[in-house]
Amino acid sequence: MEYGSDAIEIHKDALRATDKVLIVDDVLATGGTLSAAIELLSMTPAKCLGSAVVAEISFLAGRERVRRAFPAHRIDALFQL
Repeated sequence: MEYGSDAIEIHKDALRATDKVLIVDDVLATGGTLSAAIELLSMTPAKCLGSAVVAEISFLAGRERVRRAFPAHRIDALFQL
């Protein structure tokens, strides 16, 4: 989300209280997109199970940023760069 003025949106009736969501993204860099997705999901009745990313760019400290804002959120990465 830091790279421009994009927005993440979801229909207000897209998720129910019985839904379980896993956020999947290609790259975890600064944590902006992931934090925005977690925040958006927190406004729905669904349960967020965590996040899975293909690659994490460790030196950009995105995981730490997300953890500061959402300490209980689980993040799994296939590999770290």
